[in-house]
Amino acid sequence: MKLYEIILLIISEFGDRIAGRTKVQKMCYFYSRLKNKEMGFRPHYYGPYSPAVENALDELEGIGLIDKKIKIFGENQDGFEVKRYDYEITKYGKQVVDTIEDCQEKRDLHEFVEKIKKAGIPGTMDMSIAAKAFYILDRENIPLTHEEIRKKAGTFGWNIDPNAINRATAFLNAFGFIEQKNV
Repeated sequence: MKLYEIILLIISEFGDRIAGRTKVQKMCYFYSRLKNKEMGFRPHYYGPYSPAVENALDELEGIGLIDKKIKIFGENQDGFEVKRYDYEITKYGKQVVDTIEDCQEKRDLHEFVEKIKKAGIPGTMDMSIAAKAFYILDRENIPLTHEEIRKKAGTFGWNIDPNAINRATAFLNAFGFIEQKNV
């Protein structure tokens, strides 16, 4: 299955819209790790980021299969504009979704999204922190305490609040990505 089809199906599974480019990136990241599907993720400001996912979103918008709406929330403390990119499948995009053949990967994507919904869809920040934590755990390939995860996160320029790491690992545990021990 092509990356643009995966993205369309993920957005479709969330009621034809997802609030936030970061959320799309993290959904793709978790799916790529669950299915060992290479999508080019690397460390970035908001956690694992894939230029390929970004390009696929731009292409889907460019050919009219999704609409991107920009929500502006003002400025942050540094004077930079705070905005969110929301994506919605267009009527043409829905037609393309309907033509994607039923296959195991399509069923896997449906099951993946249902698992996320069941685990409790975290907010964008918590999802970003969960992706950062999982990126570190996956990379290190050894059990780490919350404090060790936070320290390793610092090497990527990521600052993770102690309460946020608790919520992130609870989500990863509920989703089945990690087995959380008493820490």
